[in-house]
Amino acid sequence: MWLTALQAAAGVYLAAAPTSGAWNWNLFEVEGRDYVSVDQVAEFYRLPQPARNGESVKLGTGDKSIELKVSRKEAEVNGVRFSLCFPVTEHQGKPMVSRKDLVKVFEPLMRPERIPYGKAFKTVVIDAGHGGSESGARSRYCPAEKEMTLAVAKRLRPLLEAAGFKVVMTRIRDEQMDLPERAAVAESYENSIFVSIHFNSGSSAARGVETYALAPAGSPSTASERLRMSDYQSFPGNVNDPNNVLLAAAVHRRMSQLWGESRFDRGVKRARFVVLYQNRRPAILIEGGFVSNPEDGRLISNPDFQLRMAEHIKMGIMDYQLLLNEGVQYEPGMMMVMKSEAEAVEVPLVETSSAMMIPRGGLPITTVAVGTNILDVTPFRPDDF
Repeated sequence: MWLTALQAAAGVYLAAAPTSGAWNWNLFEVEGRDYVSVDQVAEFYRLPQPARNGESVKLGTGDKSIELKVSRKEAEVNGVRFSLCFPVTEHQGKPMVSRKDLVKVFEPLMRPERIPYGKAFKTVVIDAGHGGSESGARSRYCPAEKEMTLAVAKRLRPLLEAAGFKVVMTRIRDEQMDLPERAAVAESYENSIFVSIHFNSGSSAARGVETYALAPAGSPSTASERLRMSDYQSFPGNVNDPNNVLLAAAVHRRMSQLWGESRFDRGVKRARFVVLYQNRRPAILIEGGFVSNPEDGRLISNPDFQLRMAEHIKMGIMDYQLLLNEGVQYEPGMMMVMKSEAEAVEVPLVETSSAMMIPRGGLPITTVAVGTNILDVTPFRPDDF
């Protein structure tokens, strides 16, 4: 919930609390995949009924909102741009979202206070991408990627330490480090998160910032048009799917503010990078601009801009901490979440393998499929079901 004005004096924000009691989701199979109507999503999260204008569908406004486009994988949730797991579709005259997106995108963003793991963290692992013989992206517009990632990491470290965090860096000099070794650093710190800093490369026209979280099992990476068998594999990092997407949203929101113009906001995306899928802690990867673009190259090689980037990453991390701790914003533009007393016990549908799906037909949400070949079970607490 991204608030644009200080609302603490207005009391507890209850608009997103579903009504208590049994909740039934009506599932619709479209091309072999489970979908739910946008109408039901709005009802569950206590949003106004969807307003449709052509292919655009809006639920709610401002800091508590979902914006979708039929036939596209793009969405804006609470003001943050996302790439969904699957396209929004239309069935029986109604816009629908996939059950995967309901569980893996909307639920952690609309009710972050219900994420069961990682509600407290004391350590931030900063990963300056590349190093040594791995120079990363290069261009004539700025130094090698490995130099700039380390420069931003070194500026971020004291900012986080001043905010009370323990900070661990995967590298502090120009040295090469294997990707699994980087991911393993965070595992040494039980209450930690992992932030990997990178810069992008592409056409000379490509600009802006994007943030990656691990793709959920059973969904393609953003860059892939279709599912592959390997996409059904669940990795160690998938246990933190809710945390990953919330951390990515919090940091990306701040990074997009740094860039200012919406055309430079490339959104939160999904991938299976090694430092994400082998990471047992909440983890994201930031692509902080394009070295291949002359304007981006000039900005990201500027020490003052690198410091501003570090400041925005720090603010995003603190936003994430506030959401998990059910805190209230401490400055305009921060976030406030519901008090625990306002919670209902229901959660969106558990995700399992395609062979062990929850029966269709609107069974109570307390019904959970049980099987021996579960590939992807949403990690909510057992007493939620």
